[in-house]
Order: sequence, then structure tokens, then C-alpha cells
Amino acid sequence: MAGTLKNFYETLGVPRSATDEQIKTAYRKLILKFHPDKNVGDTYFEDWSKKIIEAFEVLSDPQLRAEYDQVYDEHKRAAKRTFQETATPPPPEPASTASAAEPEPAKEPFRPEAEEEPSENAPAFEEAAAEPAPIVEETTDQDAEMAAIKEQVPAYITAKQEYLRAEKNFKTIKQQKPAAASQKNNWPLIALCLLLIAGSVVWMIKAPPAKDKIATGPDGAVTLASKVMIVSAPKAFFYEDPQKLIKTNKYVTAGNKVSVSKKYKNYYYAVFHSIADPNYQVAGWINAADLQQ
Repeated sequence: MAGTLKNFYETLGVPRSATDEQIKTAYRKLILKFHPDKNVGDTYFEDWSKKIIEAFEVLSDPQLRAEYDQVYDEHKRAAKRTFQETATPPPPEPASTASAAEPEPAKEPFRPEAEEEPSENAPAFEEAAAEPAPIVEETTDQDAEMAAIKEQVPAYITAKQEYLRAEKNFKTIKQQKPAAASQKNNWPLIALCLLLIAGSVVWMIKAPPAKDKIATGPDGAVTLASKVMIVSAPKAFFYEDPQKLIKTNKYVTAGNKVSVSKKYKNYYYAVFHSIADPNYQVAGWINAADLQQ
């Protein structure tokens, strides 16, 4: 027997003569109703969404649709031929030679006067044979159950969607309640942080600007030198103390700018601010030979 072939037109609920726009409209309605995201965890909706997508992918492509129609027609014709072959009764068997050789018994001639009239009590076979018996379509219990299930499918779909929507809303409300409670508990800490920030801003506005301290040493004095200089050496290392020449492992490469505020002999007190990270800065004494204006 011929196998079964999926009827994509029946899946989308459109006739075979449907236009591209009708196919797209039917697909949008069905995929919106059976989309698995709206019915998470329900295999019924997942299976139908796959069938709907498969049917739309074939019928929306003109070439695939033409090939599908051709295969479907051939499949339908093959199924029809198979059905006709199985439904055709076998030819009658030929009579045996023995029965053919025997002569048929002679029939008596028809004598109307010899026929007996039917009695009143005799059953009316002729009238019964003349009236055809009414055809009673037998329906099995399984067909009745399937019909009842099909009638209940729309109600089941609506109830399932309402249940999933209510479950989603319940989870959302449950997640929002702890967040609101935590926000209420954090209000004292937030208020304290705001007070500290406001106090720091007021102090910075009212505090007098710091003045550079000018210290004198045995080998000379520290003078003010407020300007911006450029590093000319490949690596300009910072010194903690220009008198004792205590060198650190921190340095600034050539091309970077530093702001100098004081000078002691051949050393400038420089501050480097990183452009990439404003929070990073390095300060110390740099040899004047490594800088240029």
C-alpha cells in the first residue's frame, strides 16, 4: 500500500488554490496561537508549531510548492490505484469438467393455472423484497470519543493559555515582592551615603585651596614652577627624594604630559594623570633632563 504524505494545505487550513498572501495570513494566525513560548512545557503546542513552520516553509516557496504539488498528485494517484486493485473482486472460477458434462435437468413448463394463490396468513415476501432496508451507519465508540475530543480541543487550548499566563504573572509578582522589601530595608543605608556625599561636596567647596609648601635644603631651595611639560626620554623614572636620589620603579614614557608644581635643582615635582583611567595618577620627582617644555 502507498504510504501517507503530509497535507500542508490542511495543516494551514487553506485550500490548494490559496494565494501567497492567504498562506502568510493563515501562518501568522496559527503560529501566534500555537507558539511554544506562550505554552512552555506543553508538547502539544511544540509539535503543532513544528508542523505549521514546516508547512509554511514549503508552501511559501514557489519552487518547493510546485514540487510538493507534483509529488502529492502522484502519491494520490498511486493510492487510488492501490485502492482499486484491492477493491476489485477476483474473476469467477471456471466450472469443472465433471459438472459441465452432466446435462441440466429438464425444467417443467410454466403453468399459470397450477400456481397457488397465497393464503392470508402467508408472509408477504414480495412486498418485503420490494421495499429496500434502511441503511444504518454504524459508529464505533472510538469515533464518538474522537469527535468529543475534537470538540473539547479549543476549550483546552484556551484554558491552557490562561493557566500559563496566570502562572507567569504569579512568578513576576513573587519576584517583585522581595525586591521591593529589600529596597525598603536599604533606605537607611542609602540616606547615610547621600549625607556623606553631600558633606564631602560642601567641604570641598568651602575648604581653602592648598598652598605649595616651599622647603629649604642644605643644597638649595625649592621654588614654584607651575607648568605642563612633555617627557622626552624613553623612560622618565620618579624619585622619592631628589637630595638622596631615591629612585622608584614607576616611570612615564616619552610623549606623555606631566604637570610640574615645584623645582629643586635639576628635578621637577611632576604629577601624571592617565587619560584612559582618570582615577590613576603617579607623582614624584623627575630629572629635568628627561623633560621638555
